[in-house]
Amino acid sequence: MTSYQYPGLIVGVWTSAHAFVQAFGVGDLATAAPLSTSDYVRIGSITKSFTATLILQLIHQGKLSLDDKLSRFEPQIPHASSITIRELLNHTSGLQSIAPAIVEQILSDPHKPVSPRRVIAATAALPLLSAPGSTYNYSNTGYLILGEVASKLSGTDLGSLIDRRILAPLELRQTAYAAGSILPSPAAHGYAIVNGQHIDTTHWDFAWADGAAAMVSTLSDLHRYGQALATGDGLLTPQTQRQRLRFVPTNKPGLSYGLGIFRYASFLGHSNDAPGYNSVMVYSPSLRTTVIVLGTTSPLENTPPQTTETRSISCAN
Repeated sequence: MTSYQYPGLIVGVWTSAHAFVQAFGVGDLATAAPLSTSDYVRIGSITKSFTATLILQLIHQGKLSLDDKLSRFEPQIPHASSITIRELLNHTSGLQSIAPAIVEQILSDPHKPVSPRRVIAATAALPLLSAPGSTYNYSNTGYLILGEVASKLSGTDLGSLIDRRILAPLELRQTAYAAGSILPSPAAHGYAIVNGQHIDTTHWDFAWADGAAAMVSTLSDLHRYGQALATGDGLLTPQTQRQRLRFVPTNKPGLSYGLGIFRYASFLGHSNDAPGYNSVMVYSPSLRTTVIVLGTTSPLENTPPQTTETRSISCAN
């Protein structure tokens, strides 16, 4: 917390025999109100695991396949005839993450909504980073596209899909799709650190985030969801879960990525680093251990003092 200037951290560790659950620091720098383990936080890229689950459920229903070309659903997107659904899911599509011009637009006026379609159009127009299927390159835009595909095939909006197909069956009553500027209460305030100053990002508009990073949740709900994600219980058939757990190497030592899920040693899950919030949620089936850490700043996104580095939005795992 000291090294990265975290205002607060929420931590949960559960084994088969023990549990450690605690909040550290404050949830609002303006009031010095203490952070609570029941506070809502933006979980950013953990959203990708929800979007991937929807796609895999639709695959099980026969509405698409992992090897379908993107051009079947979004023919107007450049390179769509070369990119498969599987490659979007495991970040080997070659698509860039978010166009720099869009990042600047979002960060220059973070309270103004930017549509996912605008992000997709601007980013997909850029050159691919690599040939589809060849190399892992983390892409938020890939998951924005997957959210559009899921919505199109189901005939309903992404938030309603997530609620009906994931939140309701798992009884995740403290988790929500929040692609806007409003969070459920009580919400932990998130902070970006720019030139040493904490900037409150709690009510920045996350319309752009959609299927890549729009979700909010609490520690207790993520405890339940993390196990379901890692095992498939209540979400996917065993056969479909086996497809989810086919991993490709990433550019991070020891980390591999499946279909909306990563693997590190025996732990399976996802993480996030979005403006004002970062988090990790992992479960080890062999150790029967869950680890969740929810932070109220974003070290990968923060701008160090006295620099003019290009700003970014990674929402990275």
